[in-house]
Amino acid sequence: MTESQFIEENKQKWKELEEALENKSSDPDQLHALFKKVSGDLSYAQTYFPRRSVRWYLNTLVNGVFDTMRTKKKLNFWASLLNFYSNTLPREIIRNRNAFIASFVVFALSVCIGIFSTLQDSNFPISILGNDYMSITEDNIAKGDPMGIYKTDTDIFSFLRITVNNIRVAFLTFVFGFVASIGSLFFLIKNGVMLGVFQTIFYSKGLLVTSFLTIWIHGTIEISSIIIAGAAGIIVGNSILFPKSYTRIESLLIGSLSGVFIMLSTVPLFVIAGFFEGFVTRITDMHPLIKLFIILASLALILFVYVINPYLYYKSGKYDENEKRELPFSNKGKDTPSEKTVEATMQDFRHNIEGILFTLLLPMTIVFAISLYFMVQNVVEPDLVLIYETANMFDFKYGSWPMCAFLILAAMYFFSFMHRVKSGKDFGVKAVFINIGQHFVGLSIAAIIFVLPIYLLNGYYVLITLLVLPFSTSILITDNLINGEPDIPAVTYAIRTTYRLWVDILGTNLGICTLILIGYYGVRNVGDFIFAEMLSWHNIFESPYLQKVYIENLFRFIFMVLAMPFTYFIFSNRVEMIYRSKYSTDLIDAIENFGLKNTNKSY
Repeated sequence: MTESQFIEENKQKWKELEEALENKSSDPDQLHALFKKVSGDLSYAQTYFPRRSVRWYLNTLVNGVFDTMRTKKKLNFWASLLNFYSNTLPREIIRNRNAFIASFVVFALSVCIGIFSTLQDSNFPISILGNDYMSITEDNIAKGDPMGIYKTDTDIFSFLRITVNNIRVAFLTFVFGFVASIGSLFFLIKNGVMLGVFQTIFYSKGLLVTSFLTIWIHGTIEISSIIIAGAAGIIVGNSILFPKSYTRIESLLIGSLSGVFIMLSTVPLFVIAGFFEGFVTRITDMHPLIKLFIILASLALILFVYVINPYLYYKSGKYDENEKRELPFSNKGKDTPSEKTVEATMQDFRHNIEGILFTLLLPMTIVFAISLYFMVQNVVEPDLVLIYETANMFDFKYGSWPMCAFLILAAMYFFSFMHRVKSGKDFGVKAVFINIGQHFVGLSIAAIIFVLPIYLLNGYYVLITLLVLPFSTSILITDNLINGEPDIPAVTYAIRTTYRLWVDILGTNLGICTLILIGYYGVRNVGDFIFAEMLSWHNIFESPYLQKVYIENLFRFIFMVLAMPFTYFIFSNRVEMIYRSKYSTDLIDAIENFGLKNTNKSY
């Protein structure tokens, strides 16, 4: 049967279901009958027309039935949140208490190393904090405002920047636990030494109490969260090193899930710490008693959530020391959704590798390399680079608006390319540009949603993905354009879908973030070295620092262009799997009892 024949034979019942949903019909029998018919058509379309618009149209109709059901029984968000902090989190903390102890001990010893080294060598702080930071701090002390460094930003900008940076540090501390715990230990030692050095500097100036009452307003929660993130990273690393009775992969899945639970608990803490540092710490003339109260209240919060509450949970008898851990995503020997997603992603990537290399990577890299040359030559200040050692052109502070405009155009080209690939159409360079003209509004909005968080928030888009999911939304906008949606409806529907599926796709986003971070930081040094060796034979720029900026940013872009198609495929396939399982197959059982009470009726 052809697609047109299929549509012609069944469009009447589809229209009936569409009208029933538009009229908000409350007749369960009518919805059930229409649902069974349309679900069968959806299954047929998934088999014979998987890439056609009719399948997505039927999927939307089935989703509408689910939305009708959801209005009957909404998820109690606050009850779920309470259960997480009263049961799930305490259980994970008790189960992995040795990792928390190890993280605290390593951090505390690192602080001691920082203190001892600073007392022994007056030049040691410069090697840790940098000459520029030391100069600013000494100038502020000389002016009689030792904590003046916290007044450099406006409140709201400072809050956003600090929160994102704190989450970034904690996320890196966690992610690098995958390197057999070594990476997490490195970040714990690095931050511990910095803290010890910082406090010792003010001690040597006779300002220990002043610095303590200022820094620890936000530092109590911030430092505690880094230790907690270190513990989460150690849990993951230990799951690889010590699998016990599980296979190493099974142990890694279990350890990763525990680490994710613990990391999720720190997100509110970083928002609080960012708020304190952005709005409260900068008020350096606040009464000392108020500062002390904030510090003690913050400490009490941390101790209650991560020490007292787990202890009470343990004493209540709820925790079973011999409990057998269940494997995440296991479904009794069948292919898991994660495995199916990865398999579909690898197939998509393999089938389209030629287009990715020659239609996406090659032309975009050539254009970027030429554009970057002029931007580095004319925008970046060599003296500023000398101070900070490098400059990230994906950061508004260095790149300015020309780079932002270029990234938006590049993102439009990327999403247009993926749109052609997913549609099964020609994805040559000319076809991609024609497609941009046909869907200019939708693709430009997708590009802006994707680029601005990268650009305005220091380039750490993987972290923002966890919070506001801009890349997820951009992918869904592109996928909706494939279904023939007009530009604006495609955008609004994508935004609603993103947040409706936030919990379902959180794990997918976290996995994507982890892969990108490990891949980027794992190969970055090798790539920088290769490019540096090649370009060191030529004097492209007068300043060697500008040459370093050019090399690093070119490599960043190449890595991103290679990583993004894989990310697009894995996210798009994962969402499709969620839709299939939630809104078609699994709904058949749920709909049978829709609107019925105390009945054993079956269909």
